[in-house]
Amino acid sequence: MSPSEAARTAAHGRRLRAAHILTVYDCAVLDTMLWRLRRPGRADFTADYDSIVRLSGVKRTAAIGAVRKLAAIGLLQKITRRIRVAWGRGSVASRQIANAYVFRVPDTESAPRPAEKGLVRIQEDSACERALRSLAVAFGVPLPAG
Repeated sequence: MSPSEAARTAAHGRRLRAAHILTVYDCAVLDTMLWRLRRPGRADFTADYDSIVRLSGVKRTAAIGAVRKLAAIGLLQKITRRIRVAWGRGSVASRQIANAYVFRVPDTESAPRPAEKGLVRIQEDSACERALRSLAVAFGVPLPAG
């Protein structure tokens, strides 16, 4: 994740805050994850809730809710990690360790415009072109030249 992509993600979070989709606490958690927990140049990082709470200054329940909301709106992907632990006489247990997170860069760019405004070119002799021609003939609609 380049610095410009990180800045775009932060700006997108601010727009979501202005639209009342994110709370102040959600933005604090987003900024903490984006600028303090993530390494420069990387989109992924590993963090436990204790470090998120300590660095963002919000309560644990607010941090958990913020991570859940950021994942729900698609800014963040949460990956739950588990390890196997051998204990006792040949017994194996599974324990959860710190979650991994991956930032998804929001697509805030607009789609490129076609060269001819309002016109869409269809490949000659495609199935779609043949179907459109047959519908035009059936309803008596004049076909465009070209």
